[in-house]
Amino acid sequence: MDDQGFGERIGCSWKSGGGLITAEAWIAGGTLRSVHLTGDFFIFPHEAIHDIEGALADLPLNRNSMVEAVARVLDEGGVETVGFGPIDIVNAILGPCEDGGP
Repeated sequence: MDDQGFGERIGCSWKSGGGLITAEAWIAGGTLRSVHLTGDFFIFPHEAIHDIEGALADLPLNRNSMVEAVARVLDEGGVETVGFGPIDIVNAILGPCEDGGP
C-alpha cells in the first residue's frame, strides 16, 4: 500500500483505433480505488473523461462490470468518441492486472 492509502499503483497504455489511452490506477483488495486517464484520443465533451474516472472508482477489478460502467457514462451523457470504446478504456486499465494481458 502506498503512503497515502490508495493501494498498489499500476499503469498501462493501450493503442486503440482512435489513439493511445494511458491509465494510471490504484488498486487494493481486488478493487479499483482510483483511475486517471490520459492519452492521444478524441472524446467530446472532454470533461466526460472525469465522469468515466468517477464511474470506475471503487468497482471490483472485473472486466464486464468496468465495461458496463464506461458504456453507461458514454450512453447517458451522449459522449462522442472516435475510434475507441469502453473495452479500450478497460484494456488500458487492466493490461497490467490480468494474467496474459488484455
